[in-house]
Amino acid sequence: MIKRYAVVVASLALAACSADRTLAPADAVSLAKGGIAATGAGGDVASPNTPVAATFAVVLPGGVVYRESGPGNNGKGECHTGGLWYNPQNHHTSEQPHDQCATETAGESFTVTFGVTATWVESPSGNRQLNFAPDANDLPRSVHYKVNQDLTIGSGSPLLTTDGAGRIWTLSLTQPLLNGAGDLLVRTGTPVVACSAALPAGLQCWPGTMTW
Repeated sequence: MIKRYAVVVASLALAACSADRTLAPADAVSLAKGGIAATGAGGDVASPNTPVAATFAVVLPGGVVYRESGPGNNGKGECHTGGLWYNPQNHHTSEQPHDQCATETAGESFTVTFGVTATWVESPSGNRQLNFAPDANDLPRSVHYKVNQDLTIGSGSPLLTTDGAGRIWTLSLTQPLLNGAGDLLVRTGTPVVACSAALPAGLQCWPGTMTW
């Protein structure tokens, strides 16, 4: 159900002395040989093949629908088009949908998870980057923290997944929660929002966290 992406390693062609350098895995090897201490999570300068899980526990409230046929909730009269109720004497009591024709629907609870593979890169300078697999058009996408600007920037097309009911969800890498001042990449739980056009109006975007 969840599409798995291939690994992509993004190596930035910047000078070795640049304050905006983000290391690719190949650079990690040369650093290790040169005896330079790594600063990545777990002591790794670069950790490729890192699974990313953005998880959302979604609870949709129930609602009310109005029947357009059958008897009223009291077993009497008849429901008609628009939820109108005609009493046993065949007179409708209101021009609005009537409570006698109302049915309350149950709410729904489900979990949405983006299961993707990415490359996490962290340089001794403090730059960090999470590189996702390219999109269908082979264009890169990533979230990058630039230490010399104290700024986090996400770019590229959204991540996609499908829940158990077949609803398509998107996670935009350019959303405000991934773009702004400071280092917004928190490996133990970065706040993000995912959206689905299949949800009821007003509930189409849902908060969650992304970990890797």
